[in-house]
Amino acid sequence: MPLEKLNAKMLLPTKYRFYSLKGNLTTPPCTENVQWIILDNPATASAEQIKKLRELFHNNNARTLQDSNNREITFTK
Repeated sequence: MPLEKLNAKMLLPTKYRFYSLKGNLTTPPCTENVQWIILDNPATASAEQIKKLRELFHNNNARTLQDSNNREITFTK
């Protein structure tokens, strides 16, 4: 499927809960003010699917896990 035709909503469960926080990108230039959405019950992907995503986007995380630095983390039901 061409990336232009990808409907990311199709990857999500019909009902989900998530955490939300402001942070930075994990790849240079590590831009600030990014809104992160983290599913409470993460979706799964096979090793082959992850490989294909990496081929499409050509990047990996460049940063180690960071402290929250007192950022507000909200939980949505």
